[in-house]
Amino acid sequence: MAKKKATPRVSDDPSAPAMTFAYRFSNYESADGRVKFKVRIDGHTVWLTQPQLCALLQRLKQQISAYAAAAIRDGALRERRDVKIFVTPNSFGSRLPVQHYSLQAMQVLSDRLPSKYGPHFLTWAQAKLALWAKTGGSEV
Repeated sequence: MAKKKATPRVSDDPSAPAMTFAYRFSNYESADGRVKFKVRIDGHTVWLTQPQLCALLQRLKQQISAYAAAAIRDGALRERRDVKIFVTPNSFGSRLPVQHYSLQAMQVLSDRLPSKYGPHFLTWAQAKLALWAKTGGSEV
């Protein structure tokens, strides 16, 4: 008889709520409704794609890349922790590697590139992470 896989948990505490997924998506919308997208949440952080960062910070892709690289050089961000490649399906059925930035990266870039939408997003993301911690990822 095959062993049943244990359900992953947010913590090592067996009484902690079980997660059904390692990550979830949640819909973000700015207060004025002009910026909308799905955000990847994994329980430890929120992940944004570069186009999502561009929309939030109202900057060009080149500016985001340059400021992120400078933040990594300065030590404000750590590349392995704050920048990840996730494989994402596209509309043609193939899977593409897409660079994502952590909530920490968003905070650092938001400080360096102030914008209208940054503070609202940071508050929203922190509330989503608190909800994840409370419910074990079952609600976000």
